[in-house]
Amino acid sequence: MKKNTFSLLFFAVVVAVVFSSCKDDDDNNGAIWCTDCVKSDVIGNYVGSGEYKTFKGDGSAIVTEADSIYLIVTEGETSGVGINIGQQDLYTNIFSGYYNGGYSFNFTRSDFGGTYTRMTSSVYKNEGKIQIKGSVTELEKKITTDPPDTSYVAKKVLNFEVIKTE
Repeated sequence: MKKNTFSLLFFAVVVAVVFSSCKDDDDNNGAIWCTDCVKSDVIGNYVGSGEYKTFKGDGSAIVTEADSIYLIVTEGETSGVGINIGQQDLYTNIFSGYYNGGYSFNFTRSDFGGTYTRMTSSVYKNEGKIQIKGSVTELEKKITTDPPDTSYVAKKVLNFEVIKTE
């Protein structure tokens, strides 16, 4: 049962990411996917805005407009990059992984205590500037005994849209 729940959750996440990325140019204000981006194109500092949600135990969300989001992409070893994303005094998260060029960053991290964090984003070019749109989602493991099952529930979500400043 555990494997089926995790597989279903994984499938739902993949479908959501694919369909959230399927926007026409009108929704992206003229931005197009950066299919020819390389690591040196995306390294730098970004600023922008978004929305931060924290979920209560009953599933309801507290939504906060995040109007000064920062994203810093640093160079790591070989194809690696480091990501630092957040809003001062509200939220911060750090990821590291590989970026081999193209139009997306997708990082996942399992933390101690049953927390699972993922960042999904798309890289765009807009009037010669690099733009990144995406989300960071923190999920918490939920175990039930009757029937025995393990699932993940969203605890925090940061949706963001940032543009490179340097």
